[in-house]
Amino acid sequence: MVYLMGSPETSHRPLMRGSRRTYLYLVLAIVALLIMYNLPSTSYRRIPNYISVGALDFPTSPEELELDLQDTAPLAQPSVKTSPSPHNNKNEHTPVEAPEEDLDDEDEAGPINNSGHYNVLVVIASPKETISRRRLIREHYFGLRDNLLPCMRYDTNVIYKFWVYGGREKMNNDSLRKYAAERIEWDDIVEREDEVFEQWNVIKWAEEELKKEGITYNYLVLQDIHTFLHLSSIVFDLSEGVIGLGTDSPFQLDTEFPTDIVWGSFTGTSIDKKTLIVGQGAAAQAIEELPRYSEDQEPEHVFTQMYHYYTSQDEETREGPDFVREDGEDGTNRFNPWENSVESVHHEDVAVTDVYQDEEFRDLARWTYLRPTLVCHARRSASDVAPLHPIVDEDEPATDFNATDHRPAPALDNTVDSQPLSIAILTSSYVYPDLCMLDASYPAAQNKRDYALRHGYAFVARSLEFAQQGARGDRTPVWGKVDSIEKVLPKYDWVFWMDMDAVVMNPEINIESLLEEFERMVGGKEAFAEKHLIVAKPKRDKMINAGVLLIRNSEWSKRFIRAVNEASDYYTIKPSFEQLAMWDLMKSDEWRDGVLSLLNDDHTFNTFPNKYQPGYFVVHYAPDSCPREAVLRGLDFASRIAGGEKIMTLE
Repeated sequence: MVYLMGSPETSHRPLMRGSRRTYLYLVLAIVALLIMYNLPSTSYRRIPNYISVGALDFPTSPEELELDLQDTAPLAQPSVKTSPSPHNNKNEHTPVEAPEEDLDDEDEAGPINNSGHYNVLVVIASPKETISRRRLIREHYFGLRDNLLPCMRYDTNVIYKFWVYGGREKMNNDSLRKYAAERIEWDDIVEREDEVFEQWNVIKWAEEELKKEGITYNYLVLQDIHTFLHLSSIVFDLSEGVIGLGTDSPFQLDTEFPTDIVWGSFTGTSIDKKTLIVGQGAAAQAIEELPRYSEDQEPEHVFTQMYHYYTSQDEETREGPDFVREDGEDGTNRFNPWENSVESVHHEDVAVTDVYQDEEFRDLARWTYLRPTLVCHARRSASDVAPLHPIVDEDEPATDFNATDHRPAPALDNTVDSQPLSIAILTSSYVYPDLCMLDASYPAAQNKRDYALRHGYAFVARSLEFAQQGARGDRTPVWGKVDSIEKVLPKYDWVFWMDMDAVVMNPEINIESLLEEFERMVGGKEAFAEKHLIVAKPKRDKMINAGVLLIRNSEWSKRFIRAVNEASDYYTIKPSFEQLAMWDLMKSDEWRDGVLSLLNDDHTFNTFPNKYQPGYFVVHYAPDSCPREAVLRGLDFASRIAGGEKIMTLE
C-alpha cells in the first residue's frame, strides 16, 4: 500500500476518528456532568508528554479511551501497501501545544536493555565540520548536554550514531582539533572518509558492518545534518505500531510484518535522503533484491527505485513493503522544508528539512516542545547537591520550557558499603596546536575507554578546560588538567587521572583492588579514610609525577585542588607547572597528612617504558618531544598483550 499524506481516498488501515470540535464539546459536557454529580472519573491510560496535546483526538468509546490499538481491527490489505502520510486537515493551522504532564527519566528510559537489539537506530549523516550542529542534536534529541556523566552503554530501546562522511578538506587546524576532541569525548561518530552520503551506503553499513558489531534494530531513522526531527514523536509512533497516532488519518503498521515499512519521500532527488524511516525488513530486502529494481549496484536513491518498482506492478499481485509517502502535492505532508519561521510548523509535523542556522534549530526544539529521547539510564552521581532550576513566573506562559532537562541520578550516600564505588577514568582530549597527537589521540582514548567499560567505570575526556586557559591568558593549557579534575571530581567517589600519553597495559587490575592495597599499606580502613590523594614519586625523579594520580571526592580534595588552581606563582614555571605546585603544596603541614605518596614507586600505577615488567598496570610515555610515535608503539604493545602475547620489554 502507498499511503499518501492526507488523502482520504487512499485505502489504509484507519483508526476510527470523528470531528475534533464535536469531541471537544462532548468531553466538556461530560466534565461538567462529573463536576455536578461528583461522579468518579474514568481511568485513562497515561499519555507521554512528548506527544503534543494538540495532536490527540478526543475519544468517543471505551476502546478509544484505552487507546488499545490491538483491538482496532485493520481493514483487509492488498499485498503491496501504498498510503499517504497521516495528517490533519491541511486548512487547519494548529499551533504546537505544551505537554500536559511530566514523566521522570526512569519512566522515559524504560527497562535496562543490554541485548544489543534496539527498536530504533537513529543515524545522522554529517560532514566532519558540522561540529556545532552535532552538539545541538545530542542536547535536544537525547538530553546529552555534557559528558560528565557519560553514556558508557546504550541501554534503552534507542541507539544513535553520527555517520560522518568525507575528508578534511573544509577543516582548518582548529576545526581538526575540535573534531578530534569531540570524537574522543562522545564516541558516537562512525567515520566514512571515502564515502558520500547516500541511502544505499548507510543501509549497507547498518545491515552489514553494524550487525557484525552485535547491534541490530527494528527501525532505522535516517536524516541529514540540516534536518530537525521531532524524534520523540517518531519513536513513540514506531513503538505503538501506528504512524500518525492522534492525527485525522493514522496508519497502522502491519501486525505480522511491522518492519516491512518505508516512510519518506520518493522523488528521486536529494530530498529523499534528508529524512527517511525504514524498517529492518525493508532494509534487508533493499540489499537482497537490488537487481530486481535497479541496474546500478550503488544506487543514489535505493528506496525510491524500490517504490517505483513495486508500485508499477498490478495492484492485485504485487508484493513488497508498505510505503508511507511524504511527497504529496496537497500540502498535508508531515516532512516539510523550513519556511524560516516556527509559526509555519504544525503540531503534527515530525520533520523539518533545510534548517541551516543553529539558532533556528534551537527555536524549533522549543516551539515543538521536543523532549529528549533517552539512550541510556542515568549514571550514578556522587554529587549531593540538587541541580539548580530557573525560577518560574506563574503569571507568564511557559515559553521557556526546558526540553533538555536531563536530570542526574539522585544524590547517594557514599558511606554505604553495599553501594559500589562511583569511579571515573579521566583524561585529556585536548590536541595542541602543533597537531602532534592528532592521529594518536583517539586510539589512546579508546585504550582508556575499553578499560573503563571492562570494569563499569565512567570514561570522561575533557578539552574545554584546557582550551579555556587561552581565555585566561595567565597560564599554559596544561593547567586544564587541574580544572578538569575540579569539574569532574564532585560527580564521583574517586577519579583516576591519566595523561593522554599514558597507556593501560594490564586491564585486569581494577581500581578497587588498588584501594584495598593502599588500605593495607597505611594500616586499615580508618587510616586510609584520611588519605585523599594518591600519587607516585618515581625513582630518581625530583618530585611526583602527576601524569597518573588517584583522588578521592572529599572536602580535603576539593580544597587542595582549589589551592593548586590558585597557586599563581607556578603558572609559568617550566617545565613542571601544576606538577610542581602539587609537589610543593603536598609537602606543607596543611596538606601532608592527606596525601599517600608512593615514594620510589615505578610499578603500582605509573611506570615509565624503561621500567616496565610483565603485568604492570599503566605505562606513562612522557618523552621530551612529541609522544605520538611512542604512544602508538605502546598501544600496539597493549594490543599484543591483550591477544595473549607476553611482552618482556617495551624498549
